[in-house]
Amino acid sequence: MTAAAAVLSIGFFIVCALILAALVLHLYWQDTPCQRRVEHDIVDGIYYITDVYRIPMPGGLDITVRWIRHQIHLNRYSDHFRKLDAAETES
Repeated sequence: MTAAAAVLSIGFFIVCALILAALVLHLYWQDTPCQRRVEHDIVDGIYYITDVYRIPMPGGLDITVRWIRHQIHLNRYSDHFRKLDAAETES
């Protein structure tokens, strides 16, 4: 067997194993509810709105996936917020 054939057969085995693992996980997660929550954080002047997904796994383990939905740079809007606060205090 040549080196190229060995690499191809090992690659084929890895691809088949990944497809089988994806199928097993899909069948497991099909009946398992995924818990979702939304978090709001301010870090270094940036307001983050983040979706957090918790996926339960067998054996009591969990996979947590965070997806940043929005980033709002607060320093850009600080003058606008000051004007709004000033207008509210005057009225």
